[in-house]
Amino acid sequence: MEALFLYILKVNLLLIVFYIIYKALLEKTTFYVENRYYFLISTVLSFVLPLFYITKTVWVPPKVLEGNEHVAWSGTELTSQLPTLLLYLLMTAIIISITLLFRLLLNINKINTLIKSQPPIVKKRIRYYDHVQHQTPFSFWNNLFYNSKNYDESELEVILLHEETHIKQKHSFDLLFIQSCCCLFWFNPWLWKTKTAVIRNLEFLTDQAVLQKTQQKARYQKTLLKTMGISLNNELTHSFNQSFLKMRIMKINQNQTQKLQRWRFSLPLCGALIFIFLFQVRTIAQVQQNSINVSKPQENPVITASPAGPPKPPQAPLTPNTTDIPTPSLTPVPEAMPVAMESNDYKNGDTTPGYTVSSHHTREATQQEIAVARKDAEIARKDAEAAKREAEAAKRDAEAVKRDAEAVKRDAEAVKRDVEAAKRDAEAVKRDAEAAKRDAIAAQKDAETARKEIALAKKERIIKQRDIDISKTNRMAAERNRKAAEMNKQATLADKAAYEKNKERAKQNVKQAEKDFAASKKAIK
Repeated sequence: MEALFLYILKVNLLLIVFYIIYKALLEKTTFYVENRYYFLISTVLSFVLPLFYITKTVWVPPKVLEGNEHVAWSGTELTSQLPTLLLYLLMTAIIISITLLFRLLLNINKINTLIKSQPPIVKKRIRYYDHVQHQTPFSFWNNLFYNSKNYDESELEVILLHEETHIKQKHSFDLLFIQSCCCLFWFNPWLWKTKTAVIRNLEFLTDQAVLQKTQQKARYQKTLLKTMGISLNNELTHSFNQSFLKMRIMKINQNQTQKLQRWRFSLPLCGALIFIFLFQVRTIAQVQQNSINVSKPQENPVITASPAGPPKPPQAPLTPNTTDIPTPSLTPVPEAMPVAMESNDYKNGDTTPGYTVSSHHTREATQQEIAVARKDAEIARKDAEAAKREAEAAKRDAEAVKRDAEAVKRDAEAVKRDVEAAKRDAEAVKRDAEAAKRDAIAAQKDAETARKEIALAKKERIIKQRDIDISKTNRMAAERNRKAAEMNKQATLADKAAYEKNKERAKQNVKQAEKDFAASKKAIK
């Protein structure tokens, strides 16, 4: 269980590192294709790298046992029992992940319901669904949904080309893959930011591909502006309308990044290698096998008689007793160290020859222990340096989090400015409508003045030409009045339609701006 927690920790650490590298080096470039593969490969590496280890073998000298000292040597690692709280946290995380996966399946089921609701029009393996309930165009795999009544022919051509590019480049796979990762590691906020970055990069990539085919930036940007205000609440589909419209327009007009800047993609590989050498190296200690030779005692020891009685014959030479040394469980116990023995005279009436152990091997054992202690100190020093590097990395992560918070704050301010601009646009539309109304009133007054002038002219012609000119003047006046009435009627209808259209568009812009502001406020919280 501890291995599982360590694996999850390493995976999320790699995901965070790869996202920070993208934000620092790759986000501002126009290498959208390379960025797409960067997200896919880095995510797969985050899952795979913690599973592999590099084994490093360190040879250590055997420990010398002196006297009756016994060493308990066990090859099994000490394991600690997992606390109950961590077990509860794991079960809670699994339940939430299953819930999110179930929600993902529900979203897929909703799209399948739309697919089965009407027969498609199949062209080049792409199924087109034209229906009035589709407020904004979107696509999923090889299914394209749109409403042709909302756009004219030129706008619909650009929109369909955009969605067809999503389908041909199979961007739905990226969305399903990153959404599944978010369901598994929902507790990692940087992974959700990675999902947002993936969606944005796919839109930038599609915009770039469409503009390479059409070469009409102005018309494409106007189409984006027209679709602003309607969003699709399904995280698995590619919608032509996205809330980061301003960023897309800026990317469309951005200069292409030079190819020499592709060296940036080598830095994530360096980060992966550093992770391997810091966390994926296992050190295995092996005991050196030394051949031990026991020095033979003197064959003819010198014996001196004691004053108490005649000397006894020498006994058989003693050999070191190695039966008390415990046998390790992993590696065989080395043979007994060489012991130099020398005979002693019989003293104080002692009839048994004594043997003394040479101090040379004691000094050798002490030197070996000092060497082992030096190696332990070197390992401790390396551990301290690794801990220092980890602390510095944590400090850098904290600074990155702080920068991300500032970026979110700036985005919120930008959204607020966009809302204010939308309000100003609505007020401008309102003023334009009032001006159009005033122009209509002025036109009506001009028509009345014209009618008065015609009446005066009619009276003058009646005085001059009498009965002959009266009929002619009446016909001319009637014709003019009829044309003026038709013009007034057409002007009134056109002004009314323009006023209603501007009013509806202003309402939609204000609603969308309020939604964006609420979403940004929610994201900040």
